Amino acid sequence: MEALYGEGVAGLEDCSGTDQSKSGDAVEVSWPSIPPSVVKSAGRVLQILEFFDDVKREANVVEICRALGYPQSSTSVLLRSLVQLGYLAYTPKGRSYVPTSRVRVLGNWIDGNLFGEGKLIRLVNELNERTGHAIFLGVRNGLTIQYIHVVQARCESARNIDPLSEGIGVQF
Repeated sequence: MEALYGEGVAGLEDCSGTDQSKSGDAVEVSWPSIPPSVVKSAGRVLQILEFFDDVKREANVVEICRALGYPQSSTSVLLRSLVQLGYLAYTPKGRSYVPTSRVRVLGNWIDGNLFGEGKLIRLVNELNERTGHAIFLGVRNGLTIQYIHVVQARCESARNIDPLSEGIGVQF
């Protein structure tokens, strides 16, 4: 999954599949479509949480719906529901949303030896810092690989790779 997000998008009205960065350049966003066999609202909720994992900052409803390609009205309803359930916090001043600690602890009990104390994620981040390249952490899901953590390239000269179209990498 490759998704690039512009920072600080404000005052945008529609939710198309492109975004404008601060420099004014169009930024293409691409999220996998939700399979027809998946309940749409459940898939969207999880993609919203993954969006926050990618951008690592608060975001407003317009920015979220533009990045994910969702209608603004249903995105607003989902975000308000996540606030009521305690998974997101809403900041009225900035009219923005941010995940709460409740999201952080959802999977703490899974694969404690592998992910314990954030060791694997720290290792992935360290590898990214040392190389400057995009790092993908994937797990086998049937006959495919599911990317569970992606760290984008740090430098402009490093090539951003679309893991959905290129079969390169190192398996550990």
